[in-house]
Amino acid sequence: MIEFTGNLPAGKAIEHWSFKGNTLITGGSTVFATDGTSTATNFDLNDATVQKNFLALRHYFHKDALAQCN
Repeated sequence: MIEFTGNLPAGKAIEHWSFKGNTLITGGSTVFATDGTSTATNFDLNDATVQKNFLALRHYFHKDALAQCN
């Protein structure tokens, strides 16, 4: 599993991507707003945009992290 964290003016966003090779198994995000609320979203793995984003993000994953997911 790979985790991305982003600190935004409105709060903190965390994405999780679980995969083996080029096959996406699960993906989702959680947003923790500065007002104390949070929302969680599971990505639709059949959505072409989700698949495209996953493949694009793979280029930013560290080689050692990628090796652990194969």
